[in-house]
Amino acid sequence: MCTVFAFYQYILVVFMTQTWLQLTAAVDELRDHLIGGRIQKVRQPDDTTLSLTVHKQRQTRFILISCRAGFARISESLTQTATRKQPSALVMWLRKYGRNRPILDCQVEPNDRLVRVRFPDGLLVAELSSRSPNLVALDNDDIVRVSLLPLRTPLQHGLAYQPPAPPPAAVLADSRGSIRSAVQTEIQYQSLIIEYEKDRDLAEKRRVFKGARRRLERRHKHVDADLRRADKLDELKRAGELLKGQLHLVQPGMTEVVVDDWFAEGVPKVALSLDPKLDGPGNVQQFFKRYRKARDGESKARKRLQETEEALMVLQQMDITALTLDELKRRLLSMGLLQKTQAPNRQNADVRKPYRLFSSLRGESIWVGRGGADNHQTTFHHARGNDHWLHTSDVPGAHVVVPCPTRGQSPHPETLKDAAALAVHYSRLRGEAGVAVMHTQRKYLRPVKGGPAGRVTVSSSKTIIDDGDAARVERLFSG
Repeated sequence: MCTVFAFYQYILVVFMTQTWLQLTAAVDELRDHLIGGRIQKVRQPDDTTLSLTVHKQRQTRFILISCRAGFARISESLTQTATRKQPSALVMWLRKYGRNRPILDCQVEPNDRLVRVRFPDGLLVAELSSRSPNLVALDNDDIVRVSLLPLRTPLQHGLAYQPPAPPPAAVLADSRGSIRSAVQTEIQYQSLIIEYEKDRDLAEKRRVFKGARRRLERRHKHVDADLRRADKLDELKRAGELLKGQLHLVQPGMTEVVVDDWFAEGVPKVALSLDPKLDGPGNVQQFFKRYRKARDGESKARKRLQETEEALMVLQQMDITALTLDELKRRLLSMGLLQKTQAPNRQNADVRKPYRLFSSLRGESIWVGRGGADNHQTTFHHARGNDHWLHTSDVPGAHVVVPCPTRGQSPHPETLKDAAALAVHYSRLRGEAGVAVMHTQRKYLRPVKGGPAGRVTVSSSKTIIDDGDAARVERLFSG
């Protein structure tokens, strides 16, 4: 318990976001290069970090903004970072509205760890609070367009931005840690992250190993109990022999019979429990059946006990610090000490989806089939019965699905308008206004037997007329 407590104390005390003073110092250092500089590249090293390559006056610098809880910061890297294969919506927005455009301003809020980076066509807000850091993109009207992580309450896509409540004055006055340069800050945080991940990995290995050992100890206990029960198998055989020679004492419906024990000195009387549903010969067979089962179980139990003791010996000799987490899990899985659901599984990490994913103005998901067989997969293997389905009327195009946000709740009407616009965009009528779009629920669709993939029959539907608003489609692609 002390070790676990010390570990979490270590996280809470050491691994914290930049203080307001450290954040202000970092932004003050970088401001001269940022203001007037142009973003050449927007990269995303991981799910919570953004890397901006900023060029100004023949000098290029790599600015990092991280929203990782416990490590939120603004710093500078000496080299260009790697980037994810699939860019996030925020990266796409920045590449469209920020790349090759000058940075107009970069300021830290005087009462919060909140940084605003302004471009001609929008604003990037870095909320670097310790609890829920995030990066939020706004347009010039301060409307939330996209974010790196899920939005905090009450923020919503398409609505005006509201800054978080300012922290207590004591948080702003926190002078913990020294003021370092932006480059030194990143070096320090990378070192802290490496140590944290090592500790976290070791803690996870200990948790998995401890669970396996407990499972093995429970197995040893149960096998030992089976062997103790098997010690009574001679009593079952003797009871069967005694009852077999004194069947005349058994009457229908008896639960117990008293017989002479010929195997004991003095031939004492012993009571034998009976099954009232069986007659005398049936009870004899029952005793011998239980005897054979116990006899066979004893040999299996002794073999299992030996295997369990050998496995315990292997665990005692196992050095988990010399193994990676995946290696440890594979070894425990091969020993039958780890459930398959807990085993490392990376097969589904990069599975291709049969649809393109969009987010509506209300933040609800919209799926657009990629065509042909993908349309069929999207409609009949991913969508559920009450999900909404849209398709241009009498014109080939993509299957568009709007999943219900929650059970019993329909998508917002504005989301259905966005979905209709996407249905028109991914059809032969792209760019036209007043197009009729079929709208129904997935449960009213059936695939055409023997027909091409994606062809369906519709038993009930309504019609939505798309207004051909190009700005709507542009917003969907930018966010």
